[in-house]
Amino acid sequence: MAYFEAHQLPLDWPAFLVDFQRHWPTDQDIYVDFVRDGLVGLGALRAGNPRWRRLTEVRAGAAKSVFHFDVQGQVAKSTHAGLPWLLFLRRQLGDRLHCWPFDGWAIPAGRSAMAEVYPALWKHAFPTEGRTPDQHDAYAVAAWLRQADLDDRLAGFLAPSLTPIDRTKAEIEGWILGVDRQHRRDSFDCGHPTLNDFHSPTQNRSKASNSASGCSHCGRPRCGPSCSNCQLDCCETRSPSSSKVT
Repeated sequence: MAYFEAHQLPLDWPAFLVDFQRHWPTDQDIYVDFVRDGLVGLGALRAGNPRWRRLTEVRAGAAKSVFHFDVQGQVAKSTHAGLPWLLFLRRQLGDRLHCWPFDGWAIPAGRSAMAEVYPALWKHAFPTEGRTPDQHDAYAVAAWLRQADLDDRLAGFLAPSLTPIDRTKAEIEGWILGVDRQHRRDSFDCGHPTLNDFHSPTQNRSKASNSASGCSHCGRPRCGPSCSNCQLDCCETRSPSSSKVT
């Protein structure tokens, strides 16, 4: 919400898309850096602060801010490149496209749906089997969606447990599919499902011994605060002070 406040914009998502495309016209076959360097568009008038994090990013654990450029695991470039194309698709497809949750939390029958995903939530549940990191991210998301649909869990993820205030924020800021109310940094839960969690969603996580072989909370091998493989913090490397978001 800080972006809307800083630029004095109405809390209206369709209007935001139009305004963003006008300042960051990346749908005109240009690079994001062209706008950042002032060669095209008016990006400087709609810049964000890398410390701004949406509610869903905080709940997801270690998701990067959509305004945080030039860091490992950044999503800022893809976000700034993609939003104008989202406006293009909405204009081309009209009511045939449902952008979740901006167009509503419930997806009407017969609509194509578009949702934000965070592959790091699910990719550790699957062996890579020779896929590149990008290929594995896409595979993991597709496989998780399929399994969640077969297990009748997908409908629940499309209706996350949020307070009325948080739900109103999410309808403007957006929400990552698969993140629910229990995904919080202060919960010391890194949000990485293990293979057992994925195939047995009703089974409680086993609390492994606190040894070097794995995290006692999530079952993953313990890694440092900036793991080069997953770009996420293992939950046992966090502390209440380090998890505070300012």
